[in-house]
Amino acid sequence: MQDNSPAPDLQHHSSLAAVLMAAGAGARMGQRPKSLLELDGVPLICRQVMALRQAGVSELVLVLGHHAKEIEAAVKVLEVSIVINPDPDAGPVGSQRLGLQSL
Repeated sequence: MQDNSPAPDLQHHSSLAAVLMAAGAGARMGQRPKSLLELDGVPLICRQVMALRQAGVSELVLVLGHHAKEIEAAVKVLEVSIVINPDPDAGPVGSQRLGLQSL
């Protein structure tokens, strides 16, 4: 049997969500958060958020841990939801879980 129903209009019925993790301590960077390194005066975390928005991401969760206050200050003008990982040293899976749960 052939399905002749029209294809769904995915552009109008779906949204794209993303979890951006920035909870690390920056141990390999001398305890500096990698996300706050700047390129042409713009922190990398801001560049990542802008790139995700340009790619069509409408719902964005940023998971922070170490350096949360500094990173949160850098993204305060951007529309992102922020989740704090209380145990970022436990590894990235915890941050992934928190981010996905908050979506």
